[in-house]
Amino acid sequence: MRTTFIETQDEYGLRRHRLLVQPDSRYLAVILPGSGYSAERPLLHYSVSLALEQGCDVLTIDYGPGEHGNHDFVSILEAAAEAIRQAEQPYHRQIILIGKSYGTLVAGKLTNRIRRPYLLVFFTPVRSTLSFMNGDRFIAFSGTEDPLLSMDEIRRWFNGSHPGYYLYPGANHSLEIPDNTWDSLDILHDVLGKMEDFCFPR
Repeated sequence: MRTTFIETQDEYGLRRHRLLVQPDSRYLAVILPGSGYSAERPLLHYSVSLALEQGCDVLTIDYGPGEHGNHDFVSILEAAAEAIRQAEQPYHRQIILIGKSYGTLVAGKLTNRIRRPYLLVFFTPVRSTLSFMNGDRFIAFSGTEDPLLSMDEIRRWFNGSHPGYYLYPGANHSLEIPDNTWDSLDILHDVLGKMEDFCFPR
């Protein structure tokens, strides 16, 4: 496996997007972190591991400095789209956009900027991400104690429920149960299994 970086530059500075390339890759997985939830934290760290095991090249998007407010959302989107354009190869059958929280909104917006088939993986999506959840191209995971998206909002949006949206009782915005290590690990295990089945069906 080879590690390289794609650099993009704009008024907010230089962004260095890490690209992991391996022989005979079939897909491009794009990791879109949350605000305060980096690619080194559990949901995304193990998503990268899983994607590599399943024959993906993996691009991790760097948002650059700052708190990622509305003022630089467009620049983040442009930088991510440009990094994907540089990373994608003719042999990539599909792009898998994997977003956490803020990253789910970036992932949803990117669907209008990529030209090949895609799948969406949403970890703890935010309210603005709901509009991108339609059809069968997405899978989503939330905790019932997530303060950024209520269960009532989810049920209203889907008129009850959706087969691709999984809810975990007692879990917070990190899909963890506070002060309960083993149950938190059980959730992580279940989430990764469902993601694997969705993205890489046997």
